[in-house]
Amino acid sequence: MTYQEITSHLEASGHFGILAEASTSEIVVYARNHDTSLGDLFLIPSDRGGERIYIFRMTQYANALRREDEMGPMAKNLMSMEDAFQSDDFERDKLLRLSGTLLGYSDADANGRWVFRSPRKLPAHLTKVYKVGFGGEDHVRAQEHCLAELLAGQIAGGVEIGALLAGERPLEHVRVGIPGEYFAHHLGIFGRTGTGKSNNLMVLIQSILRNNRRLFTCRPEDRLPNDRVVSLLAIDPHDEFAKWKPGSQGGITRLIREMSAGERAGLVEPFFYLSCRPQASLSADPDFGDVARQCLLHRHDITPSDLISIMEFTDVMAGACEIIGEMHGQRWIDSVLNGDVEQDDNIISKLSLAAINRRLGFLAGNRSNLVPNSRSYDSTLPDIIVALERGRVLDVDTTLMTEIEQFLLTTVVARSIFALRKALKSSSSLEQLFGSADEPGELDRHLPLQESLKERLRTLLGAEDSPYRDGNRLRRLNELPAVNLIIEEAPSILNPARIKFGSVFRDISRQGRKFGVGLTVVSQQVT
Repeated sequence: MTYQEITSHLEASGHFGILAEASTSEIVVYARNHDTSLGDLFLIPSDRGGERIYIFRMTQYANALRREDEMGPMAKNLMSMEDAFQSDDFERDKLLRLSGTLLGYSDADANGRWVFRSPRKLPAHLTKVYKVGFGGEDHVRAQEHCLAELLAGQIAGGVEIGALLAGERPLEHVRVGIPGEYFAHHLGIFGRTGTGKSNNLMVLIQSILRNNRRLFTCRPEDRLPNDRVVSLLAIDPHDEFAKWKPGSQGGITRLIREMSAGERAGLVEPFFYLSCRPQASLSADPDFGDVARQCLLHRHDITPSDLISIMEFTDVMAGACEIIGEMHGQRWIDSVLNGDVEQDDNIISKLSLAAINRRLGFLAGNRSNLVPNSRSYDSTLPDIIVALERGRVLDVDTTLMTEIEQFLLTTVVARSIFALRKALKSSSSLEQLFGSADEPGELDRHLPLQESLKERLRTLLGAEDSPYRDGNRLRRLNELPAVNLIIEEAPSILNPARIKFGSVFRDISRQGRKFGVGLTVVSQQVT
């Protein structure tokens, strides 16, 4: 729409107020005595210096009178001389004083597209002000379409997360999206129990699936510059994301049922749902069938730093773990639990070894649903990594995991995917990434101890359909999905005592964006 078309749409509903004061710190509008609410949005057309539409969000308002600066004297007069003021003319004296700050303004570029800009300019004196949502239904719809076009470059496209809120009502025709690449940044979801954190996550998950589906079906030339496939590891402590709540429209399974066979192959398979339930039980569930896997880690997947970052370890114990890891490699946990670690009088003392053994007690025998004692390498970790590199949304049911096991899974996946991305950034070919029998590759340099994992990854990531390969060329990081990892009850592992030098979450929080890896923290504690 042109400037003239937008202003004609706004004038059809009538102006709501007049700009009274405008500075770089505050906008003041005097308006008619109509119902309004904090957070309402207003449009202010101005042609001073060029045709622009300013967007103003009201943050406070007060009752005002046309002829009086203060309300007190008028209230006294009404109490003592009420009849003298009871007339229709007095209604015209009732005004509202609205104030707030400019969000910015939009003007048209050389191609006629509206571009939203920071508020470095101000509207002209005594400009008419129009409220979004004021007038009849047709007027309101036209206002919303105008606002959507003015903000298109700022909020359109990407992962749609809902409608723009104006006061007390969402503007259904002004849809808000986050560019896919922003999921390599960090997000926070905070609130007390029952305030909607899980619902917010469900909306986010469904929107990411729709974003990936849109990009899978659209032509490359139709993609926007900020479009990017998003992968998500969604920790689901209540096992609700797959089916969502009774009476709702359904969760991930409903969206999957709506997909074609080709879309399922490109966006879901080989699995989207992970649980510690036995594989036979998952396969028999009609809602999942062949797109559910039993979630397993192997002791070989776990490094000393993984446990140090999620459990209480003294410096002496942490140092002893690191030495044991260097001495025994990927079998370091077996060596501790089986009593194969030799003691000395320095770091690995009898007391520190006994304390480490107690910390590893949840991994002894078959006590853990997540890390059973198994001789064969039956870990799901390589498949999780490859799925995330292919643009998958993974729903991880953690109801059968302890809190420590949930944190362990998140930590191991985060460290492994981060290590792989770093290895990819420093490699120029598949040979350099995977290495050879004679010379280690970047993968070996960034994934210490885990020979079993590296062997599986060499097979999966070196295959013809590898997400890292484009023929014989190694893909660049910006060609891979943005990977986001959800951390539930984040303060338990993301606190100053745990975020020490060497913590994977410390590294991701500082460097994750340049490797395309972001965190979403969910907590009741903002601090």
